[in-house]
Amino acid sequence: MKAEDAAGNQSVPSAATQVTTTSGNSATVYYKVPSGWTLVNIHYAPNGGNWTPVPGVPMSPACAGWDVYTVNLGQATGWQAVFNNGNGTWDNNGGRNYSL
Repeated sequence: MKAEDAAGNQSVPSAATQVTTTSGNSATVYYKVPSGWTLVNIHYAPNGGNWTPVPGVPMSPACAGWDVYTVNLGQATGWQAVFNNGNGTWDNNGGRNYSL
């Protein structure tokens, strides 16, 4: 993942995703679809909030090889997420979840 603030400052990216903060209290997540996946769900929880029901919510195609989803963070100042293909394969950042 990669976060960007309103001033254009970016974090060090992970190998799997890019995240850009947007107006309001939301974050738009771009996820590079792994080879062999035909569906991507994002399963997430705002800090202090509940996780989405398993398997999460479907992401939408953004451009070739990438899916996108905008997360409403409510009052949370951060969140964590994992991704899955709807068939039992999960990307959970090596068991650490993806956090912002």
